[in-house]
Amino acid sequence: MQPSSARGSRGLAILFVAPSLVCVGWFFIPAFIIRPFRYQSPRALALALALRQRAPLGTLVAALISLLLAFVLWRTARKWQKIVLAVAMVLVAFSATMALLN
Repeated sequence: MQPSSARGSRGLAILFVAPSLVCVGWFFIPAFIIRPFRYQSPRALALALALRQRAPLGTLVAALISLLLAFVLWRTARKWQKIVLAVAMVLVAFSATMALLN
């Protein structure tokens, strides 16, 4: 049986993954769909343009939530978990910055 602190940090880790994936997805989904000289279906293009329009605010909010959860998780994380947190935050920061810069 796991102690309650281990279960709590596992729940926080799951909560960290969700906004991180949302932030990265808001930037990379339109980047992969909108490519010149390749076929883009109308539905996929509409999705990409809708995401691209909402990406600056959405990635900023998701990045702030991810950063807050990363700080909370950092104190109890092991070395390999800190490496994963750092890499995830680099991807989140890159995605948020690129979405803001368009």
